[in-house]
Amino acid sequence: MKGTHEKKPETKPDLKPEIKPEIKPETRPDQKTEDRGQKTDHKPDHESDGETRVEGSIAGTIYRREENGYSVVLVSVGRKEITCTGTLPELAIGEQVIMTGRMVEHPQYGSQFKVTSFEIIPPSTRLGVQRFLGSGLIKGIKTATAKQIVDYFGDDTLDVLTAHPDRLTELPGIGRKRCKLISESFQKQMYLRSSMVFLQSYGISSTLAQRIARKYKDQTEKIIRENPYQLCEEIEGIGFLTADRIAHGSAALTKNRTDVACR
Repeated sequence: MKGTHEKKPETKPDLKPEIKPEIKPETRPDQKTEDRGQKTDHKPDHESDGETRVEGSIAGTIYRREENGYSVVLVSVGRKEITCTGTLPELAIGEQVIMTGRMVEHPQYGSQFKVTSFEIIPPSTRLGVQRFLGSGLIKGIKTATAKQIVDYFGDDTLDVLTAHPDRLTELPGIGRKRCKLISESFQKQMYLRSSMVFLQSYGISSTLAQRIARKYKDQTEKIIRENPYQLCEEIEGIGFLTADRIAHGSAALTKNRTDVACR
């Protein structure tokens, strides 16, 4: 009896699909990658990206440090109020302003607009001038006197206060002594404001601008235009490089540059 040989089924070797290694695109350390519609670079929650502008009217001053001008003010924009912080001149309720800066998140006080530069729009109506004069910023003028001045000089009120303040004595109750007080206080407010705006155009921070304007008063623009290098010798916080940058913008004399640089 012949033995039977059972034929085993043929088995094929287990073939696994070839797995190609994943090749990731090479990225440089400074290269940003983006998914569609999603940004991969994360901005900190405490500060918004880019500068914006806030245009509105002053609703009040919450805090002001007189020695350096640091202020916290409320600006009415439509139906909402925005808290703005920064080095600013004294501002009266109702004054129109344009603030440039960015929103930040204060750990204690919440959202605030951090001001880097500003512009004050002069009042264009008699009522606006009257409110400004009677706001308490100008010494020697109260609400009733402000109305009296505007009623008398009309649309020329600000021009009179700027160029011919002695004409205030034409009004009953304003003698020479009071006229001088009003004039000096008005001029101080005006040159401080105009000087700060002027200095900002040269890239000077509002903090330094306030310091410079208080030092040179009504001579600020003259000094900046003629010899800005004087600042690095007399104003703390301004060095040669800052003065040199201002000089390039104001086309100041190069002789002053050489004199300061060689000291």
